[in-house]
Amino acid sequence: MKNLLSACLSVLLLAGCTGGIWPEPGTPKPETPEQPGWLLTKVTKRLKYDWGYVNITKTVDEYLYNEHHKPIVHRYYSNAADSNNLILTEVDSLFYDSQQRVVQINRFSVSLNHVSSLRKLIYSGSNRLPHRVEQHTLHDSLGNPRPYPGYLYHYDYTYQDSVVIQVANGNDFSNDTAKYHYNASGNYMFYDYPSWNAGGAFVKEHEFSGYDNAPNPARYFNLEHGFAFIIDDVRSLFRFYTPLVSKNNWTSFSKYTSSQLPRPYVVRTVVVNGDGLVVETNSPYGDFGNRPYTNEHIVYEYEQIAEAD
Repeated sequence: MKNLLSACLSVLLLAGCTGGIWPEPGTPKPETPEQPGWLLTKVTKRLKYDWGYVNITKTVDEYLYNEHHKPIVHRYYSNAADSNNLILTEVDSLFYDSQQRVVQINRFSVSLNHVSSLRKLIYSGSNRLPHRVEQHTLHDSLGNPRPYPGYLYHYDYTYQDSVVIQVANGNDFSNDTAKYHYNASGNYMFYDYPSWNAGGAFVKEHEFSGYDNAPNPARYFNLEHGFAFIIDDVRSLFRFYTPLVSKNNWTSFSKYTSSQLPRPYVVRTVVVNGDGLVVETNSPYGDFGNRPYTNEHIVYEYEQIAEAD
């Protein structure tokens, strides 16, 4: 088994693991769909911390695509000890069905040398949005492999006009409900959930209160939802996994106090190039409007897909 996992990692570094520990999901390839104009290929993030001393960290996300212009590999590079010498630490490998819908994601941990988690997406009929997402944690607290299905929890989703309802169940909890709220432009605003401290009333912890008019870089994965990457696709402190990907880019973010009062936290600037693509974001922030002690700077890179012959 160890040899098989090592071999899988070697393949992942080049083009994605197509075999894996479990039978590869997917069926015969469909015809190539209409080609998108651009695909997001690389995200570089720098975090600068200033708490009386300065510390800078850097991470890189890279994405590889198949002939249908769907992501098949996500590589994550980091190095807490030396930001100038990044190393590969995690790899997501994505699998598709005959309709080019993501049906499984394997996350390979380089340090553990095995697939550490697995996600399955389940669809109803020909729907492009999954009604259930299963998450399998395949290691124990010490990092040792845990036999499939491992620690399992799943989310069930109901999609409405401006709200997505999520019901979560796991080994040690059941029927935890949350609601993801979107505005009329298709941008994620906040999620809320019933709180014991509020007597079961729905409360929220944050809100994205402002957006620009430029397209969100996460829309350039050529995917219909936000479930496809186990590794956070931009590793942003303000990137929340949401069922649907926002159309535009958030520019202001607020946190909520225990009494449900919004407190401004950060204002983000967004740089757009001549092709209308977001190439840079900058987010200085502090604790509820105090002196910024952290700055998050993200650079996005794309490749243009050639026109079909």
